[in-house]
Formats: sequence, C-alpha cells, structure tokens
Amino acid sequence: MNTCIVPVDFSDATAPLVEFACQFTKEHSIHVVLVHVAEPIIAPVPSMAATEAFYGTAEVTAPLPIDERAERHQLDKLRREFEHAGVSCESHLLLGLAVDEIVQIAAEKKADLIIMASHGRGALYHLFAGSAVTGVLKHTPCPVLVVPVKKK
Repeated sequence: MNTCIVPVDFSDATAPLVEFACQFTKEHSIHVVLVHVAEPIIAPVPSMAATEAFYGTAEVTAPLPIDERAERHQLDKLRREFEHAGVSCESHLLLGLAVDEIVQIAAEKKADLIIMASHGRGALYHLFAGSAVTGVLKHTPCPVLVVPVKKK
C-alpha cells in the first residue's frame, strides 16, 4: 500500500479522523493525500423564480464564493499534523461535489485506500440527504476504511 486519500470536511469528525489516519498511515508507511472539497453553495432563489428556473425561463444564480484562504489555512494545519507525526503528506483544496472529487482524486493518485469519517447520522438523514461515504463506496476504484465518529 502506497497512497491513501483522507477527505476532511472541518466538522467535529475531522479531529478523530485525522488522529486515526495519522496513526494508521504512520504504522504502514503510507503517503497521505489530504483532501478538502469545498462544495458550491447556490444562493436561495425566491419561490416564483425557482418555479421559473425549473421550467427553464429564469436565470440561475452563480455559486456563492468560498473563503478559500481560510479553508487553505485549515487544510495546511492538518497537513502539518501528519508531517509532525512523521507521515508523508500532500494536501488539495478542491471545488465541486464531494463524492465526485474524492473518487476522481483517488483515481488520479492511484490510491490504494480511502480513509473517511462517518458522522453517525441516522437513517432518515441519509434517506433525504445521502452520504458522502455511501457515494464514495459506490464509485471508488479502491477500498474505503470508514472511521465511525459520533458526537458525544
């Protein structure tokens, strides 16, 4: 095993995931590709405009800008944690849909493994919102190690 993708979302699940991934990748001498995907947020559209957008007569608004500098800073801080633990690590800030970007970078980097956090949300949440873990599991070219992280 040579390369591992570790996607982070800067939620409460990030610290336990990074702690586990640091230990695991150090023990197995695996290079880490740390990834944060900034998903585009579309500005709310008034209900009449939304109806028109559905039928193709309204103009769709552009995604709201992300705070790239702040997200890069958080990502660099996590990368330094891996490096401080003696793990070879690179980091990537990507813009797009999380599942698509994680699967794509795993293929590009020829990853042997993806280590992801499961937030421990219930079945009802996953029914309506889905899950990045589920999406990655369906489309990834490599094994996925899921670290369960529940709020205390």
